[in-house]
Amino acid sequence: MAKKAKKPSPKKRQPRTEFWKKGERKLWTVAIYMAADGRSGSSDLDQVAIRELGSIVEAARTQSNVNVAVQLDLHGVAGSLRLLAGPEPKVQGKFGPELNAAKKDTLRNFLKWVTTYSESEHYLLLFWGHSSGPVVFVGDFELARPGSPNGPLASSGASADVLSVISALLKGPQPDASDASRPALVKTVGAALKDQSTLFAQAKYQSKRGRAKTPVVDIVLFKECFMSTLETAFELDHARFMIASQGKVPRLNWPYKEIFRCLAENKEPESAADWILDALGAHYEIGRNRRGKDHVPVALVDIPRARALAERYVPKLVTGLEAARRDPDRRKKIASAFNRSALGDPALVDVKLLCRNLAALEGVPYQRVRAAAAGLLELFSGAPGGKDGPAAVRLARGDSMFGGVSVLFFPDPIDALGPAHVGGSFIAPVVARHPERYETLDFAEKTRWKEIALERLAGWRVNILESFRGGQRLDFNQLEEISKAIALGDILGRPTDLDIDKPFDLDKGFDFNKGFDFNKGFDFSKGFDFSKGFDFAKGFDFVKAFDFGADPSS
Repeated sequence: MAKKAKKPSPKKRQPRTEFWKKGERKLWTVAIYMAADGRSGSSDLDQVAIRELGSIVEAARTQSNVNVAVQLDLHGVAGSLRLLAGPEPKVQGKFGPELNAAKKDTLRNFLKWVTTYSESEHYLLLFWGHSSGPVVFVGDFELARPGSPNGPLASSGASADVLSVISALLKGPQPDASDASRPALVKTVGAALKDQSTLFAQAKYQSKRGRAKTPVVDIVLFKECFMSTLETAFELDHARFMIASQGKVPRLNWPYKEIFRCLAENKEPESAADWILDALGAHYEIGRNRRGKDHVPVALVDIPRARALAERYVPKLVTGLEAARRDPDRRKKIASAFNRSALGDPALVDVKLLCRNLAALEGVPYQRVRAAAAGLLELFSGAPGGKDGPAAVRLARGDSMFGGVSVLFFPDPIDALGPAHVGGSFIAPVVARHPERYETLDFAEKTRWKEIALERLAGWRVNILESFRGGQRLDFNQLEEISKAIALGDILGRPTDLDIDKPFDLDKGFDFNKGFDFNKGFDFSKGFDFSKGFDFAKGFDFVKAFDFGADPSS
């Protein structure tokens, strides 16, 4: 009887090699979410992002008690980069697939990666990109672009857009799959922090279950425009402090070494946040760091305290304003107070200046308005009397015209819809096109501020014809204002929320192995295998690898 042939023994599975090596536990981790992609992205912003990345890596090597984790999404590269840096010479880096930085899952996965490979006692989360307040975050908009998983963009030519408006009028309302009914993108941050709060607690407190403590993120820092708003603070209920600007922030150059030193020398988050605020204030005292801007306001917001005060007084202010504005004369005076409080962007009113203007209104009908405004001013003076600790909102410069934090208030059409370079708003056109993005914000809902903020918007949208189709009636006074806005900008259907001159060809790969001469532009001629990791230890010198030429101004 023939013997049965032995079955070949199954091959043993090779143990999976983990690319990332967990760094040594440090006092602080700085998690940096860099987005140069999206409709507001550009090759210029890519250049700045790469230069900033070099500065970040060099700064990380100066502090032994700080880990730095970065995720970078460039506009001209169909892929993303993650890296871990610290005092060690070797920097871990790896390329990955193209990501949409505006999606919650993208941010959530980044935070999971950070807490897995960079455990520390405290966390600072830094957002770097091209935002425009609470309705336009990181500039990615969750909209498709060529080379992305979401497909190509439609034509953005002005004539094509007018034709699409006429066509839409004939067809009636049509669903927009890429843009329909999604919330403001700043909610992405709050939702991702909430989803990953347990992982942050485990990384901070070294417990499998983690301690149910909030806030789990100690400081959220924005190198983004117009982000110091109460709307932003309300979404960050899992963070303790927020440092941001009410105005435009220059793109190039930041004191990363000073920021990391502030963390390394402070175990307490409050003192670290104070030091960072001072460092940024000193940085922008120097004219060349402001890149042509007269003033770059920076403020520190104690999020739990600011929320508590706003939740107490803003609903009272809304009620008082609604009652006082029933009289046409009082309505004009209140409108004047709001108009004189806009700073940074026509669609943002400075809370401190607004409260002072409202508190100056005389007469019994304004009594409730004055009382609520006086209460809200406690944001800037600490506890009642200013005796129990620092204020909830503190400025880097005490002599600033800004108060430290803003709220949205939709301006008159001429301010809302004209191009920004002649005084128009960056923020209002997006709100006009997508009011639901603002209406779903926690601050707008919980305090009823949306009833005040969007009153001037009413039934009007950026596209006049769509407004008529939606039932808006003619008001000749309002039409006169809108006609003035037409003279300033293409109100008959803006092609994009933030205009770009032409689409970019992103189908080609990007060769990171060669140095860059930005005077000549990027070389997209060679592909890149994103399945392979990138070892920064092998002769990669950020200073030598990039030829940046002259400083690009912001």
